[in-house]
Amino acid sequence: MANTANSSLSALSLDYDDWLASLIEYMRGTPEFKDYDYEGSNIRALMRVMAYNAWKMAFYTNMDITESFLDSAQVRTSVVSRAKELNYVPRSVRSAQAQVRLTFTGSHGSYVLTKGQTLSTVIKNTSLNFSIPETTVVTSPNGSFTTDLTIYEGPYLSDAYTARDGRRYIVTNPNVDTSSLAVVVFEDGAVTGRTYRYATSLLGLDENSRVFFLQVNELDQYEVVFGDGVVGRKPKEGARVVIDYRVSVGEAGNGARTFTLNFNPGPTEDAATINVQTISISSGGLPGEDLESIRFFAPRHFQVQERASAPEDYGIMLQAQFPEIRNVSVYGGEELDPPLYRKVFVAVDIPSVDGLPESKKQAFFDFLKPRCPKTISPEFVPPINTYVAVKSTVTYDVGITSLSPAAMQGLIVDAISDFSTDNLGTFGATLRYSRFIRAIDESSAAVVGNQTDLLVYKKTTPARNTPQNLDVHFEMPVYKRYPQADSRYPIDDEYSITSDLFTLSGTTVFLEDDGDGHVFVVRTDGNNKVRVVQVGTMDYDSGLVQLRNFTVSDYPGSFLKVFARPASKDVSVKKNTILSIEPDEVSVDILQVVGDE
Repeated sequence: MANTANSSLSALSLDYDDWLASLIEYMRGTPEFKDYDYEGSNIRALMRVMAYNAWKMAFYTNMDITESFLDSAQVRTSVVSRAKELNYVPRSVRSAQAQVRLTFTGSHGSYVLTKGQTLSTVIKNTSLNFSIPETTVVTSPNGSFTTDLTIYEGPYLSDAYTARDGRRYIVTNPNVDTSSLAVVVFEDGAVTGRTYRYATSLLGLDENSRVFFLQVNELDQYEVVFGDGVVGRKPKEGARVVIDYRVSVGEAGNGARTFTLNFNPGPTEDAATINVQTISISSGGLPGEDLESIRFFAPRHFQVQERASAPEDYGIMLQAQFPEIRNVSVYGGEELDPPLYRKVFVAVDIPSVDGLPESKKQAFFDFLKPRCPKTISPEFVPPINTYVAVKSTVTYDVGITSLSPAAMQGLIVDAISDFSTDNLGTFGATLRYSRFIRAIDESSAAVVGNQTDLLVYKKTTPARNTPQNLDVHFEMPVYKRYPQADSRYPIDDEYSITSDLFTLSGTTVFLEDDGDGHVFVVRTDGNNKVRVVQVGTMDYDSGLVQLRNFTVSDYPGSFLKVFARPASKDVSVKKNTILSIEPDEVSVDILQVVGDE
């Protein structure tokens, strides 16, 4: 009887009512208590106390076990603590950065721009200050001064401590950008301190290494940790420890375009007379790392162990160190034709940044080089973008849905956008045509079918009114149709290469091939197309368009699109290329039918 009663106790539920019901059921199953009225007030109160106690113990036991694992922990301090066991320091908030050029005249031979001096800006009606990160000396032999500066959003603050055993050196401001940390130790009453560098591992350290480590404590605060005198130098008792750092508002600092100097570089040079030119608008500002990001990167950071031996190691380390990176593609030089041995090529995609700025490239290289095998040299290559233009005619049954053609069109466009988000936008992606048209068909039960045509295109920026040579490389086989020898042919004839409209000597024209490897400037005349002049050649096997002595008078916008029809319905790109669909090149026509019409 006891075994039967025991089996009624709930061991899995965390619901209080379940515990109360199972406890009463258990008591009713015992000979001593089977005849009690468990709806009575006194015994019911005792049952509730016992159920509450059992429920509370179960809840806290479950929470204790849940918070003990990185995958299941919900409290930030628990996630951070589990990450610490993997030697992972969650990323702090990151300052936006911008590049500016200062130009001024002065009577002195040199001027000192001091670390922490600021320039002000306004972003969305909010005033922010950008700081100079390092003291810079500007010199000129003729009294005309020009200097380029990289400035970072946020002012500099500092915390000071007296060194002693057991001391915790906490960075007190929660909005610290830890990439700006500078730790200086003043020993024996010295006026000039010794700078300690940030160390991420114990490799190469001895008792004289002036390094500090960084960790997050139980209150979610960053704190500086020094060596113990065996691995890493331990500051002397009573030494003064100064932690200097920058505080930031994170992503709110992105998008600054104009800056004003908040200081005078010299005693007679007024800041109002100094020209401040923005070279690059502010970007790269980020919030602190969230829980899901910590959960993802902590075990992978432990996996790579601060060394890049496999291609995926490069991406893991770069994205953990530089969170502004969206995608990384890594491939060995042996994969190239011809091969380049002892080289690793890294393509990096940063949102809202065209190509890869030199400043970023150098920062990435400086970070990776010490972590690569000695015989391997990483080389950063700019990401290549290839875009897909979609033209789809979709038929739907009006007897199944009450949606208007405009609403159905919006539904189809959203389905295409979702497909692009889920399947494209990363290095080396492939657009599978069968899956793509299936996504359109499955966007609504009313869709009967679709006829969808795909083109790929590149964006070019030819100089206006200047003869030039221009290569447009699609890096994929391009469809070749039968040659058209006549210079005048029907307007509905479509070939492999075309382009946006542009102006040449006052005439609106575009590019088109002839099916035989020649590329022409073409105009329209009524219902016909007319070739104006040959401007290049087309290699259908490799997808290379070579334009020679090509002149453009004008074109709308900031770039000219050149389109190609791929030879395969499935569109594939190389490892350093990002394939994506842009909304402005999605065209959807809607046809209505009734039933099996």
